[in-house]
Amino acid sequence: SGNTGEFVTKADALELNVTVSESTGMVNVYFTYTEEDDNGDAKTSTRYLALNTTADYKYAAWYASQMANLALIPIIEEEVCEHTVKISAASVNIGSALSIKYYVTACEHTDISKYAIRFTMNEKVVTVTDCTLAEDGRYIFVFTGIAPQCMGDNIKAELLLGEDVISVKDNYSILTNVTNLLNNHPDNEKLKTLISDLLVYGAAAQEYANYKTDTLVTSGLKDVIVSSDSTPSYDDNDRAISESSSDDVKIIAAGVYFDFNNKIYVKFTANDITNVKLTENGNEIEFESIGNNTYIAFTDAILATEFAKVFSFELKVEDNTVQTLEYSVNSYVYAKWDDVNGETDDPTAMAKLALALYRYGKSAADYN
Repeated sequence: SGNTGEFVTKADALELNVTVSESTGMVNVYFTYTEEDDNGDAKTSTRYLALNTTADYKYAAWYASQMANLALIPIIEEEVCEHTVKISAASVNIGSALSIKYYVTACEHTDISKYAIRFTMNEKVVTVTDCTLAEDGRYIFVFTGIAPQCMGDNIKAELLLGEDVISVKDNYSILTNVTNLLNNHPDNEKLKTLISDLLVYGAAAQEYANYKTDTLVTSGLKDVIVSSDSTPSYDDNDRAISESSSDDVKIIAAGVYFDFNNKIYVKFTANDITNVKLTENGNEIEFESIGNNTYIAFTDAILATEFAKVFSFELKVEDNTVQTLEYSVNSYVYAKWDDVNGETDDPTAMAKLALALYRYGKSAADYN
């Protein structure tokens, strides 16, 4: 700043310009300023940053006449700022699959392509090299493929530079993340309901899969769980299937595939599939044989916020439609609803899981 040689705040600092000669590679650093001359007229001047061997502050001066062998040398390189590259945060993502986004903080000179995160969960190891840049400048690595019954299972994340581990986030899980959210946002009722329904869904998945049922993810949060009591409605989740016009080709079942993500499946029989097609919302989809002239097809993973979305299927022979089906995730839930609406004292684990899935999807849509 001026002639003081002192560092100042950004607001008081000079605005500098930098030019580089394409022919010589010489660098000029300068600023311009306007002042009145002796006649009161405005006069614009330019001053250059230069080495100065005569002034008290020998590292710099602003006069072109004192310039001597000026060069700009980068002082922050990757080797210098590696210590700033670290896993700084993580958050649950509830899109079409349960996943956790890990945020990596790095300085602007970091070559992020040299980094990866190694995830370990239940002795399964996955290394993720792809990442995206967040709006705040951090990098996001995603660990996906978390089954709902594994919400309480620990995930260890190790940030790698080559073979070296430079940052670790351990003792973390979906349960850990959402518990922190509950504690940090006690007055957000929609968030509280969404998290509650998510955990109830996880506990139902544990019971259905008979997985660590002695430590359900809801067991330590009974005082804060505010799960919704919404019930599926046939009017809202209509499903319809037509009669097949063919004796040889026929849809025999539809349902929901439960895993780390959820998909609708359709099963049909066909004595000969040479000219058989199955379309989903007008687009042909692949199917595979499961034996006995029976075939199965799956939709893509369905977002939690779109469990009520109706999919239209057409079974075709030589481009002629022989049967149609309208179906949603909630259609499957409704089909199981009779098991839990009071007509039985002991609902099946599958029926509980279906109802929990419905409530989780509805809360996700409401929160979204």
